[in-house]
Amino acid sequence: MDSGANDMAAAPNERRALAVLRVALGALFVWVFFENLGKGLYTPSGYKGLIDFYLKNGHAPAAWKTIMSVLAANAAVVAPLLALGARLRLDLGAGDAGRGGFQPLGFAGWAHVGGRRRTGASLPGLAHLVGDAVRITVVIPTYNEAGSIAKVLEDIPDSLVSEIVVVDAESTDGTREIAAAHGARVIVEPRRGYGRACLTGLAHADSPDTVVFLDGDYSDRPAELGRLVEPIRQGHADIVLGSRLAGGLSPGAMPWHAVFGNRLAATLMRWFYGVSLTDLGPFRAARYEVLRALGLRELTYGWPVELVARGAMHGYRVIEVPVSYHPRIGVSKISGTVRGSIGAGYCILTGIVKNRLRVDRHPGARGPAT
Repeated sequence: MDSGANDMAAAPNERRALAVLRVALGALFVWVFFENLGKGLYTPSGYKGLIDFYLKNGHAPAAWKTIMSVLAANAAVVAPLLALGARLRLDLGAGDAGRGGFQPLGFAGWAHVGGRRRTGASLPGLAHLVGDAVRITVVIPTYNEAGSIAKVLEDIPDSLVSEIVVVDAESTDGTREIAAAHGARVIVEPRRGYGRACLTGLAHADSPDTVVFLDGDYSDRPAELGRLVEPIRQGHADIVLGSRLAGGLSPGAMPWHAVFGNRLAATLMRWFYGVSLTDLGPFRAARYEVLRALGLRELTYGWPVELVARGAMHGYRVIEVPVSYHPRIGVSKISGTVRGSIGAGYCILTGIVKNRLRVDRHPGARGPAT
């Protein structure tokens, strides 16, 4: 009886979350549409000019450039189709069920799951381990972070960390050499993708108890690492996120659209998964065995969402702690560009829905392991 009542109460929240997501995606598509419109992308000459620039300066495979050359040669046909595609994407955010827009999903029949504890014993804490017996691995994805990586590595507390794994996406500015000189184990991962870098680092971790993920731009302060691992060490949490919005932002550390996007994503996570968060920041920690049990596979900026969503759906305890946040050294690959902001926002927002729909073919035991 109680379970059925909870499901009925959860359904309106999930429908409301989908409505908010629909509006957010619509706003993103409107933004992209008018930006491209202002650049003349939907005219044959504008489209051909963009493709010509891409062919000259891009680094895509030759076969793909050949395809783009054919499209540019037929810009009179392709440009109107591109405009039509943009119009259809606008319908995704503003359309109703009768116009083929974003369709409400049938949530009412789903059990409401979230970060609340399920029945069963929690994972044992790490407090009984002392000194070097507590193995903590730090994973740092990097790409051209030569100006900051030394500061990041120097500030990581040696007394807490057993190993540092830097996953580098073929930097061209000496990032790898600097990281190696500061004692990090460097793994080269030429395939792009934030989630791919995190998973690569996880695969190379040397059987730690806890894994900490940290960016290499010095926007988070590695010296605060203890804040994230302490709840896990004490047995109070399985996944811990560092909240920049709860801890305080230094002036200029995060643009307004990044603040808005993180608040929106955190709200949707609460509605969809019952996890009380204020931020989905890059500074996070989790039990190694939990990370392995969740079957993580997202390769893009949607990876943090997958971690939290699947952790909550499997009954693990997800909490956040306040951390400080400062202006990064160098230009952000995400919030520093329109393309990066839209791409990351799309991956995060769609990931919130996608992970709720995901069904495991071979699901493991749910809830914290004993």
